[in-house]
Amino acid sequence: MAARACSLRLNIILCACTPDLPSISAGHSEMQRSRRQAGNGASAPLHQQLSVCIKHTPGFASRRQRLAALLASLRLHHGPDLPIIVSTEGGASSPASSSDSDAGFYKRLLHENVVTRFVSLPLGSGLSAGRNALVHAVRTPYLAMMDDDLRLGTNRSLPLLLSSLINEPETSL
Repeated sequence: MAARACSLRLNIILCACTPDLPSISAGHSEMQRSRRQAGNGASAPLHQQLSVCIKHTPGFASRRQRLAALLASLRLHHGPDLPIIVSTEGGASSPASSSDSDAGFYKRLLHENVVTRFVSLPLGSGLSAGRNALVHAVRTPYLAMMDDDLRLGTNRSLPLLLSSLINEPETSL
């Protein structure tokens, strides 16, 4: 899956996704088809249009706390159905290879359905590898890429950004 038409606002990167773009022109028609399948923009529920992707740096209690605060904010403002995918380094989706404190934290997030899916990468993979893995894990026409220390301010931030991208795809936010 590849991402196009990226927009940036408040440390959130919002992109339209299409499966494996072979070229720009072919990608544009594929992106339009994905958008139509999403239910013509604002009419489809947010969870059918948008996945939230978060690159998390494990191993630090302060980063776990910030991630937990972001996840709580997302669930509070956008409900339990919004797909949330978290990329981690060091085997977080396999608790046996994570530190004890990380393993318990990740198990709780999955058990309580706070996170839809973890994407585990080798330790030291870096930000770009984590974000690329997240893009490949997305199954919705759009994604919102966030840092693990972001907190959403209002319940309208994601729907407003998505609506802007759908209605004005050539405009940067």
